[in-house]
Amino acid sequence: MWALSFNAIGSHLLIGSEDSTASVWRVPPVGDEWSAAPEVLYQGHSKYIYGAVFSADGKYAITASTDSAVHLWRISDGQLITQTSSVERVRRPCVHARCPAH
Repeated sequence: MWALSFNAIGSHLLIGSEDSTASVWRVPPVGDEWSAAPEVLYQGHSKYIYGAVFSADGKYAITASTDSAVHLWRISDGQLITQTSSVERVRRPCVHARCPAH
């Protein structure tokens, strides 16, 4: 695993992996065991994912990969919303609840 990100309320963990997948896991209450399988598995990148983050509202995930692409995924059904390609290396995607006007 190359990237980890919790959603805003800490109930889910997003993991970006060397196998080019991203997965969403429910964080169990203290003392409970982790599930054997993720709630959602994203597939779409062709190389490892080194950046992964939830949107501020927790409805989407953004992943960055060494395939020079950044993907925006919907958490509820694991569907790709949009993607970019031929991107210079993105070190770490970041989402802000409020962005200053430019």
